[in-house]
Amino acid sequence: MGFRKVEKRETEAELDRLAKADPKCAVIIAQAKADAELKHLLYCARTDAGLSQKELGEKIGLSQQAICKIEKSGTNITLHSIVEYLAGTGKTLHLDIK
Repeated sequence: MGFRKVEKRETEAELDRLAKADPKCAVIIAQAKADAELKHLLYCARTDAGLSQKELGEKIGLSQQAICKIEKSGTNITLHSIVEYLAGTGKTLHLDIK
């Protein structure tokens, strides 16, 4: 059995189906999506600022490895770490609850 490329819309449709079928799945899927979006936004803030992981780490007193861990999906980070990371990029955090 070979592998085939899965389109994003197929993945989204399957996640939506799972979320509708099970409320617990819906929570897990929402958390995973929020985590991935947050990590992507952090990465974009750093790269938009023209900083490497090492340079950002030096600005905020962390190692390159710590910056990598912050940007990696699936790792838990504190709100304090997010604010500190963003400050190093010249950005600020704004929250919106829907």
